[in-house]
Amino acid sequence: KNLILSMIKDVSDVILEQYTAGNPYPETWDIESMQNMIESTLAISEKFNLLTLPKDEIENLSKDSLAVSLIENATELYEEIESSIGQTQMRQLERVVLLETIDKKWTEYLDIVEQMRQGIYLQSIGGFDPVQAFNKEAFSLFEETMQEIRFIVITELIRLGLGKKIEQEIKTQD
Repeated sequence: KNLILSMIKDVSDVILEQYTAGNPYPETWDIESMQNMIESTLAISEKFNLLTLPKDEIENLSKDSLAVSLIENATELYEEIESSIGQTQMRQLERVVLLETIDKKWTEYLDIVEQMRQGIYLQSIGGFDPVQAFNKEAFSLFEETMQEIRFIVITELIRLGLGKKIEQEIKTQD
């Protein structure tokens, strides 16, 4: 669970950095795209919707307060899902999603690294050290892969968890 909560924080930070572009002024942020990404990744638009805020509230937002609110709301939703479907089922869901995602993305990463390895000799023709170029590209690709894993895991866990939560609610109504 702690790993997943850490991933929620990381994903939230990446979303904020991407759509605020490091700029502290809210009027320059891409609020609509940020909200769309938050909804598609974290599914918290019922509790956290920037598009419904009045313009003066948006202008008074700080990136830090936005980060805290985003992480709190996403964590709260995750814990609601967990309490609804049960800890045991949630841990099992976490394991399955995490392992499947890592397996898929790691295989893709290794395939791309192999392709890079086969073509790296071209770097020496360009006057670059092929080992350094390979290491730099492979590390950059690794970081991208890890970020993709975080996004996919969080998105899938919340989507599947919400589905199971709805199933539980339907069962209790019957």
